[in-house]
Amino acid sequence: MSSHRTLFIENRSNITAHFQWKAFPSEEEENEEKRRQCLLQLQKEVSQENFPEEKETEKVKGFSGDHSALLSSMVQEKMAKVREDPMLFSHDVFVIEPMEGEIGPNCSAEIKVTFKPLEALEYGSVAYCSISGRESRLSLQLRGEGQGPLVELSSQTLNLGNVFVNTPHVCEVKLMNQGALDAPFTCIPSGTKVGLCFKFAPEEGIIAAGGSQSVQISFSATVLGSFEEEFQFSVAGSPRPAILTIKGSVTAPSLHFDLPELDFGDISFGFPYTRRCRLTNSSPVPLRFKLRMSDDGTQPAVDSVDQIRRDTDPAWRKGIHFYVEPREFTMNPSQGTILPQGHQDIEVTLCSNTVMEFYRRMLVDLEGIGKGVATLIITARRELKQSGKKLEEEAKALEEEERRKDEERQKKEKKGVSQGHNALVSDWTLTAKS
Repeated sequence: MSSHRTLFIENRSNITAHFQWKAFPSEEEENEEKRRQCLLQLQKEVSQENFPEEKETEKVKGFSGDHSALLSSMVQEKMAKVREDPMLFSHDVFVIEPMEGEIGPNCSAEIKVTFKPLEALEYGSVAYCSISGRESRLSLQLRGEGQGPLVELSSQTLNLGNVFVNTPHVCEVKLMNQGALDAPFTCIPSGTKVGLCFKFAPEEGIIAAGGSQSVQISFSATVLGSFEEEFQFSVAGSPRPAILTIKGSVTAPSLHFDLPELDFGDISFGFPYTRRCRLTNSSPVPLRFKLRMSDDGTQPAVDSVDQIRRDTDPAWRKGIHFYVEPREFTMNPSQGTILPQGHQDIEVTLCSNTVMEFYRRMLVDLEGIGKGVATLIITARRELKQSGKKLEEEAKALEEEERRKDEERQKKEKKGVSQGHNALVSDWTLTAKS
């Protein structure tokens, strides 16, 4: 791509004027440059050790002098060429046409200046017009900016707002080529922890002149907190990349219990007590949860039924001894999935095997998000003064309840057998009549 401008040189005198576009502002500086080039040429020739061209000249011309004389002759020839050089203006990106000419009396000459940049950079130079009969040269300032593909973003900043951790989020931005050239682009990845959570599609491509390219941005955060990331789209032929800033805040999903505390009150040794609570997911994504109790043991706890069935167990007199801490709490369900804006009712059962006041925490771990994202305080008190008497009363009550359940079970079984017998008799009677 190139552009050009036109200017005129006017001759307002009554004589013909000759002009040349020169590289130096004055004849003195021009001559100084010629002397410098001559000196460089002399140093170059002296530093040469072999003279293949000079020897060939000896054979042709019959020159019999030594190499020094031959070298001197050739240096003089080249220096003469330098002195004859008009030192006209020359530049890689600026071209002046015509470079020299004549202007008749009271006439003008049209000059065309062409700018053809090699890169997307700012260029500048000065050309000097030497006119016959004029002591000083006229200067012409030349400036131009090479424009490569001009790519802009439809939005330089994207604010994602609040984003839930480990939850996919998708947005889009457009790259628009406002220039006259095709624009090959490449997305430069970020090396930060948050930056690595972003994916761009496509990551590279070519945008036609005047066209656009939609870029889909996928984001799944693994780090909590506010963020502000810069992403660059490098464009071939353009010195400046297109920069996209993405900011927002990554938060954990909202999960809470319906109670601030689950209090079991006064409890007795070995008797299970059950309380209920509700765990609610108020976020727009499903959550896989797992419940665990702080400071709970691993060995199964001994409940009152085991004690009743083993009335000769020395534990009735000496107490129960554990090799490891007993697991006194059970949760049902202990894990599962809560749908968006849904809830899960949970039963917490405590079977105390230790003499203490309970102050525990039921913790909620979320798969892929974190541990202990929600907590429920659980309290209970062991009765000490009447624990033996109450234990005996509650054991008898429990035994009576078990006996009652067994009787009801037996009655149901007998009733089922009787109904089955009557059905068989009826079937036999009908068959006999037929």
